[in-house]
Amino acid sequence: MQLNLHNLFKITLFLFAAIGMHIATFTTGSYGLFLTFNMISWVFVSLLIAYGFRQLAKSKKIRTTDFLKYVLAGFLLLLIPLLYSNSSTFDFLPTFFGLCAGVLLLFSLYQFDFSKEE
Repeated sequence: MQLNLHNLFKITLFLFAAIGMHIATFTTGSYGLFLTFNMISWVFVSLLIAYGFRQLAKSKKIRTTDFLKYVLAGFLLLLIPLLYSNSSTFDFLPTFFGLCAGVLLLFSLYQFDFSKEE
């Protein structure tokens, strides 16, 4: 198997699903990114997003679908409460970054031309 960007994406996704999601360590009752498995998950997700943007720069062609456009429209609709006068931006930031990462991961997945078997 040749180690190109396509295969590197698949290997990283496999390692994330097979190993990265199953690491459990002792916690002291923390939450969010203070949990070890969340930190490890963000490392894998960041790598997958980086591979997607590298593929985008390499192919110089943005691949999208109607579903991705609907997801982006929904993402923008979820930002409307930030315009309210009584909204707290700092309470919204973790959710905002999580949504951004999810949309970017989906966008990165679309940049690779996977076959039906893959």
